Amino acid sequence: MPDANSFVDTDFPVFRLADVYLMLAECETIGGVAVNINGKNGVDFFNEVHTRAGLDAETSLSNDKIIDERGRELVWECHRRSDLVRFNMLTTKKYIWSHKGMNSDMGMAHAVDSHFNLYPIPSSDIMANSNLKQNPGY
Repeated sequence: MPDANSFVDTDFPVFRLADVYLMLAECETIGGVAVNINGKNGVDFFNEVHTRAGLDAETSLSNDKIIDERGRELVWECHRRSDLVRFNMLTTKKYIWSHKGMNSDMGMAHAVDSHFNLYPIPSSDIMANSNLKQNPGY
């Protein structure tokens, strides 16, 4: 069996410009931070992403517009769960999809228990550090 040093380690994080633009829009819209980069504000940066897909430019933003755009633009980049937790939508009935308890025949939705906003702490970590306490519900 090869040792750990026999393979190249070239992992590095990649941040797409579209993600940065949507973060700027979120900072301004939700965080209340005034964005002004070369005369562009959060709505301008949002529209850089939004209009690229042939959609009309937005004149104002809301939580729903930003989370929807992040869902479309970053669909394959594993941001969705963190986004839904940050927007307080993962464990509420506000945002429903088929694997979250939506009954397609009746259209009924079920909220997911709020303890799922946090991941469980692995038992190996708790055994290694007695100061850690498991997150509620696990």
